[in-house]
Amino acid sequence: MSSFRDIGLLPENIQKYFGLDGKMVPYVATILLVAVSWLLVKNDDVVDWILILIGGGIVLIYMLVLSGKYDRKQQQRIWVILILLLFTTVFWTFFELAGSALNLFTDRNVNKNLLGMEVTTTFFQSVNPLFIMIFAPIFSWMWVKLSNADREPSAPYKFGAGLVLLGLGFLVLNMGKGLAVAGLVPAVFLVMLYLLHTLGELSLSPVGLSLVTKLAPSQIVGFLMGIWFLSSSIAHQAGKHIAKLTAVDEAKIVQSESFRSCFTDERLETTMVDFAEAIKENGLEKTLASEAFIAQLNTGADDNQYFAANVQITELKEKAMKISNEQARNKELDASIRTFLTQDASLAGGTKELSKAEATEIFEKSSTGAVISCLKDDSLKLSLGVFRLLGFVAIGCGLVLFLLGPIISRWMHGIK
Repeated sequence: MSSFRDIGLLPENIQKYFGLDGKMVPYVATILLVAVSWLLVKNDDVVDWILILIGGGIVLIYMLVLSGKYDRKQQQRIWVILILLLFTTVFWTFFELAGSALNLFTDRNVNKNLLGMEVTTTFFQSVNPLFIMIFAPIFSWMWVKLSNADREPSAPYKFGAGLVLLGLGFLVLNMGKGLAVAGLVPAVFLVMLYLLHTLGELSLSPVGLSLVTKLAPSQIVGFLMGIWFLSSSIAHQAGKHIAKLTAVDEAKIVQSESFRSCFTDERLETTMVDFAEAIKENGLEKTLASEAFIAQLNTGADDNQYFAANVQITELKEKAMKISNEQARNKELDASIRTFLTQDASLAGGTKELSKAEATEIFEKSSTGAVISCLKDDSLKLSLGVFRLLGFVAIGCGLVLFLLGPIISRWMHGIK
């Protein structure tokens, strides 16, 4: 114990901050930071300007001034960190769409029948971690082997490979458009996207973390690591603006030319345009089956009347009845009933109990099913158009890094 001397013991005179005992400062600061974080979450747009100010302004200017304090070799290494920081921000901006735009795309435009099983949207969030566990040991072994053979590529080439793989993932997803049925892309294309994105992540992510500690001057390693992680904050914040580009505005789509060319029922089409505000507020399916919508739809029509049909799915009902909690059971029972618009008079009135397969077949043949199918076709074109652009941008950034590779490698001065 004596060998540690006074290391780890409380100092005799604890400094006070703003009248507070030094031991209390971390607790008070934590409470204040939680409150500030909550305010920033509630006022998300303010975060955009904070990150632009800190990331694009103060940090960049400070880094320019800071690099001037070191010799030429250290200056160039700091510039390597800054250059790769820009490209890693692009990577994470696109990659982290998995939890937002890609997840919504999966729910809306992916046929979730995988290897003969119907899986949930959230299932696909586990695909990336699965591939990480499979391929991380392989990548680790590969880098060691290449290093021992003195053939390991330097950081800019690894970053470039990561960005190219990321872009290819988006383009592979676009390949599924040709096999899409009723606006649904086969799930295998989404799995291939996650595979390529994971390989890109393994090429870039571990490299960046270790690279900063090697390139940064020893006096400012912690500072530059903080800036490196700041890029993740900027990427997540930038990702929300890209995700907005893939958002589906149902009210807007039903008024578009492409939707009209897909949908042939003029009476239903006209009524949907009249109910654009209701669709925006309540959603398309709910609005189509509402009493007000059906009443206007049937006004002046003696034949070809429309009806609201209620179908309860047997499998979901049986599952709900096994729940002991009454509130949870009632919630699941409500979820087992699907209401939609139809011209089949036999389905009007009451609630018919059908198997999932029968209910799905009837829904797809209904008026609501036809509307949703056209809606999915339009949303598929919208989302894939954005993803295709992201794919080309990511590949372009990767190719730029390959071209800059010799210069960046030289500035690293022997560090790989």
